Amino acid sequence: MQNIDGNDNDKKQATVMSRSEYTCDGCFVRSTENKIRRQFELSRPNLEKGHSQKALLAVSGGISSMAMLETAYYLSRHRKDNYRPMFDEFLVVHLQSKSLQNEEECAQTVNTIQKAIDCHYTQCKFEVIEEEDLLKEASYIDTNGKFSRGDSSEPHTFNLEALPSLASRQDLLYRVREQALVAIAEKEQCDTIVFGDCGTTIAARVLELVAEGRGFAIPWCTSVCSKLPDFPVFLLRPLRDVLSSELKSYMKIKELDYIAKEVEERPATISGVAENYFTTLNDHFPSLVNTVVRMSSKLGVPEVKKTCSLCKLPMQENAEAWLQRTTVQHPSERQEDVAANPDICYACSVSLKNMKQPLRIPAVKKEQ
Repeated sequence: MQNIDGNDNDKKQATVMSRSEYTCDGCFVRSTENKIRRQFELSRPNLEKGHSQKALLAVSGGISSMAMLETAYYLSRHRKDNYRPMFDEFLVVHLQSKSLQNEEECAQTVNTIQKAIDCHYTQCKFEVIEEEDLLKEASYIDTNGKFSRGDSSEPHTFNLEALPSLASRQDLLYRVREQALVAIAEKEQCDTIVFGDCGTTIAARVLELVAEGRGFAIPWCTSVCSKLPDFPVFLLRPLRDVLSSELKSYMKIKELDYIAKEVEERPATISGVAENYFTTLNDHFPSLVNTVVRMSSKLGVPEVKKTCSLCKLPMQENAEAWLQRTTVQHPSERQEDVAANPDICYACSVSLKNMKQPLRIPAVKKEQ
């Protein structure tokens, strides 16, 4: 593409189209990093001393988390030209799940992250937490949401096959992994956890939470800075103003590696359907994605009187009454049974129904 005035000596050639605007590589990178930096700045008032003394970076190896690692390191004290650092110290954590990946995929992911740290982020401490480590102390939960202690002699693996629904498996595994990260952060004395959720992911999560019956918890799951009621660790999502399509261009220009995610042609879960929907909107209708993200940020944080004993997210006190109010037709007997346990939110109750045997999950303990 030629410049408007045709003079290549004065202006750089526009190479990237983002949100209907053409920019050169340098301007696009600066624009993207400025969006992320602006979100970090919004988090400062919530943090002690206006910055994070030690942050846990949750890195999966995907494009969003690797972009988050790049920008977070850029804003740390490890850069000599950073006069107002956002972070003093880092702990990069990768939760390795053999329930979702085979041995080859697990090794490839760890190698990609380790290579990036060795080349670009040498001051970061890197830890790989395996599934077996999380389940050394496990508990069981039955279909009614009742907990029981696990036996340490049993295999240290998730028995996700106990859940017949793929959507239920993904939902519960995501909630358990988030709690595990909070527990690790407390153990390592981190005051923040940084996630690489981009705007496309957050928009999809809004629809997912509403469809699951967790709309009450949207402010805690999508905002740029939040804190779960039962834990003192702040959760940051600085990439919420950047689309996944923009991250692809950003990572390509900066020549940074990541593990590409395959797009499901026919997703079988609410999460997959919502993510595919907003991914297709990125290029042609980016404003729609931004609208959903901004609407979620305008939701007020309600007073928390109770949290779910499984997912630890805030919930309405009376799930059965909530079901009666929000169901168009009278709920079935099975739906009423699902909402009968007052300690479990409606979404977790739905995920646990029709379970073949008690589910083994990590016994997450708060640090005293």
